[in-house]
Amino acid sequence: MGTYITRTVTWSEYDHVAMVLKFDSDPGEVYLVESTGGSGVALNKWSFLRSHIGVTRKFYKKCVFRHVNFKRDSKMLENLESFLKSVIGLKYALKPLEILRRNNKAKDEHPNENSTFFCSSLIAKAYKLLGVIENDDTPCQRFFPHHFSSSGDKSLKLTEGSRMEEELQLILETDDMLMQ
Repeated sequence: MGTYITRTVTWSEYDHVAMVLKFDSDPGEVYLVESTGGSGVALNKWSFLRSHIGVTRKFYKKCVFRHVNFKRDSKMLENLESFLKSVIGLKYALKPLEILRRNNKAKDEHPNENSTFFCSSLIAKAYKLLGVIENDDTPCQRFFPHHFSSSGDKSLKLTEGSRMEEELQLILETDDMLMQ
């Protein structure tokens, strides 16, 4: 029921968004940076999360992946690492009043120990930091899962050279993962 409410309140087909990462130090594993009600902002292994995805699974009935093309360099990696260190462990929050105040132009602040993140505000903050979307005066709290979907990304202000690929639905069958 909670996911239905989230999709309705945030005008989204999807109720969650995360960022997929791979690390040279663990080449056989895929990680997701996400903010959830259960654990707040966390770096989770895909091998753990995949048990929660699928029609009979507890959390997610469907999962899609979108590759983001953008210029990657060492400065960007340093910024991402610093950002992750500052947000991992922070609390999750979906603030209904911020959703209702659609014209809120409150400036984003650097995360501190009192910061909270809804899943999509976390990804918006990361994408602004990485230079994927413009770091303008649109507060990260104004982004919802819908904005990162194929049907909602028209409102994202992608920077020059950044592009989001089409959605690929991940299908889990027993221990095999197939891309559709």
